[in-house]
Amino acid sequence: MVQAGFVVPERPTASPGRDLTQHLESYKVGGATADVVLASIAVRSPVRNDDGSKASDAFAAWSMRWFPDLQSDGAECSVADVRVTLDVTITTWAWRPSPAVPPNERRRIERMGETLLAHEREHETISVLGALDVIDALRGMRGRDCDQVRTAANATGQQVLDRIREVNAALDVATQHGPVAAPGLRRGD
Repeated sequence: MVQAGFVVPERPTASPGRDLTQHLESYKVGGATADVVLASIAVRSPVRNDDGSKASDAFAAWSMRWFPDLQSDGAECSVADVRVTLDVTITTWAWRPSPAVPPNERRRIERMGETLLAHEREHETISVLGALDVIDALRGMRGRDCDQVRTAANATGQQVLDRIREVNAALDVATQHGPVAAPGLRRGD
């Protein structure tokens, strides 16, 4: 179940009942120091607020849909199975250092990128766990008729989506949007 405990398993893949599409997009940044790279990110990041200012260095966007398989025996209707599709796109920056960048500065900048990508992967994992929660929450639902069950299944699925959004927001607060490891969070470091 998705909740604000932040124990994140290994990077997930597709499984029965769940179709997962993952994309990694990047935008180019430049600079020979971390400060210059950060300035380049501020200018080039496609993740923007409504006023055009930079919203984030990176972002994990996800879209989820569920398709309950409804079965009716005439007396009642139930969800026999559920298929969930999940599309996750992570957008982050890409930096190609010049040979003139000192090794300690190169490692500092690389670590910034690695930490940020690991954080976005945590958001990806939360959405995948949420997809499993949708399957668990909907499978076996019952009602008098299939319209009632479909309505209840969609309301339940929306509740899970709300919980996923809450957990993602809590992760951002706990990690300051990535640079700080959240308590109890297992990273791939």
